[in-house]
Amino acid sequence: MKHILLIYGLLAGLSVSAQIGMGTLWPQPSAELELYSLSKGLLVPRIILTADLSDPAPVPAPAAGLMVFNTGANQAQGFYCWTGTQWKLLKSPVAADVSGPASAADNAAVRFDGTSGKLIQSSLIAVSDNGDLTGSNRLTTNQFRLSTNPGTGLQLVTDANGNGSWQGAPPVDIKMNDSLIVQNANALNFNPGIGVYDAGGNEARVTFYTTNVTQNVLQLSTPDSTDINTITPSTIEWKTEHYKDAGSFTHSNTVNPGRIYVRSHAIYEVNFMFCAINKTVKRQTLRTQLRKNGSTVIPHVTSYSFTYQYADNRISHVSSSFLIELAANDYIELITNRQTNDGELRLVPDENVFFIRLMRNL
Repeated sequence: MKHILLIYGLLAGLSVSAQIGMGTLWPQPSAELELYSLSKGLLVPRIILTADLSDPAPVPAPAAGLMVFNTGANQAQGFYCWTGTQWKLLKSPVAADVSGPASAADNAAVRFDGTSGKLIQSSLIAVSDNGDLTGSNRLTTNQFRLSTNPGTGLQLVTDANGNGSWQGAPPVDIKMNDSLIVQNANALNFNPGIGVYDAGGNEARVTFYTTNVTQNVLQLSTPDSTDINTITPSTIEWKTEHYKDAGSFTHSNTVNPGRIYVRSHAIYEVNFMFCAINKTVKRQTLRTQLRKNGSTVIPHVTSYSFTYQYADNRISHVSSSFLIELAANDYIELITNRQTNDGELRLVPDENVFFIRLMRNL
């Protein structure tokens, strides 16, 4: 009986004050368990976590603070600790990490460089994962770049929903006492000493920004002597380029030369002229139209000309100035066909011109 009591006393003392050391006889006083080795390490349980870090699987009811090593492909490999609600990857911070302070006197919500008052500053502004900047009605900056395909001479215009786009400055109507003085003006010249005032009597400043439209043109002609008095509409093939703004138009002298492509959605001015010679003794009437994308005839761009009833009678077909709206990558063709008698009516080589100019981007 004395021996049993002695063993019990020794065990009781061990359970109260003992520490466990593996690889050492003298574990550190502050450690409940010390593993000591100069060439080996601690191998924690290796498991495969699911794609959802809030899912404790494959560990049933893990205790907060439980640590494992993930070897699966659903999550990045590494050490994970269960926080009580999810697995948290243990890793060292790097320079690209973003941290948000619990509180800050300057209301900073996110800082990238640790300096107060820099970069993302106000907690009222949110940058979403799709690139939207919300929560601010005014942005003050010394340097701001809007890289949404701007061009020289364009201005930023918004619609009723606040969507912005770069557009050419529209022409301005000049009125006095609600009476139209000048329509579609692109410039104003004032004599010295003449002031400009708004409706409230306040002196104002008038500034116009406009694209240099003298360069946004395409001018073509053809050396052909094609018969244009056909019953089926035929296309005049423009095989000579006198001037082409490649930023506004696309045209080839050899591949479909009758087609003129535009590069932007805009309003365009179109003019054309050609001479033709009657090879018969019949009176001939010719119709000329503008066709879009090979199928749609633009109804208001139509003109007529006629010859007298004797051979070698020449006509000059001169159009009015037409304004048309075209979308980006649309193409147009000038087509002709007879309205009365048959017989040859041929173009006079090089006595013709087709002119198109970009007036305003839409």
